[in-house]
Amino acid sequence: VLALNGAMALVRALDESRSTRIRHKVIDDLWNLNDSDVMLWWKTLKIFDAAQVPERALVAPQSNPDSFSPVLYRFQNNNFEVVSQGVGSIKYSMLSEDNMFILDTGFDVHVWEAQNTFHSKTYALGVGQDYLVKLGRPKNLKISKSIAGVENSIFLQYVIKA
Repeated sequence: VLALNGAMALVRALDESRSTRIRHKVIDDLWNLNDSDVMLWWKTLKIFDAAQVPERALVAPQSNPDSFSPVLYRFQNNNFEVVSQGVGSIKYSMLSEDNMFILDTGFDVHVWEAQNTFHSKTYALGVGQDYLVKLGRPKNLKISKSIAGVENSIFLQYVIKA
């Protein structure tokens, strides 16, 4: 469910960020070869015909993104302290103006800070990279900087404004 919600949030963000009329479609089950969307995907990529699908493509990957729960960390004194974890448990009121926070959605990492702080984007992205290394997260996760009051829709999908 989280993987599908994350993909749908990504498509929504793409739609919001583009001024074109491009339609985006989420293919929710890449491993179900009976799904016509998947077959269209493979044919569009011109990788191989359905009859030539290798056996390994019929097996779902070992890592299961559905099992990852979003986590909010407080970054303080070069340490990452868990503030909250789980879908629906991360509240906007947990973000304080005197700290930097990391929101790991499982698909991307958001480095959040208050508007009155003066950290550069380079510093924030460095904190994000440090987080990936220290906590053993995949190094290819997208890192973005979020500033209080102007967070993007993906960030706000995981944080409850209450």
